[in-house]
Amino acid sequence: MNNWVLDKNALPLLMVIAHLVNYELDHWDHDALEHGLEATDAEAEQWLHYPIGRAPTVDVRLARDPGTAVIHVSIDAPAELRDRIALAIQIGQQFELTPRS
Repeated sequence: MNNWVLDKNALPLLMVIAHLVNYELDHWDHDALEHGLEATDAEAEQWLHYPIGRAPTVDVRLARDPGTAVIHVSIDAPAELRDRIALAIQIGQQFELTPRS
């Protein structure tokens, strides 16, 4: 599944995916994702690979789209999760999401 979300919504999207596989992203994950995304570039094929969860695992690849507010996402997920992830992506394209503190 290849798509995109607004850059502000990359972390909320990954939080939703983690919830779907009963995995909790901690502050180490947040830091790794924020710093890892800085070095990405979709045009240069420089992607961040971040597997989430264990049995099932969702393989997520992310890359910034230079000059835009978009993060490209490529997600390999079990069939039973794809519709829910697709909905989360659609929300991440249309709204600016912020996690509660």
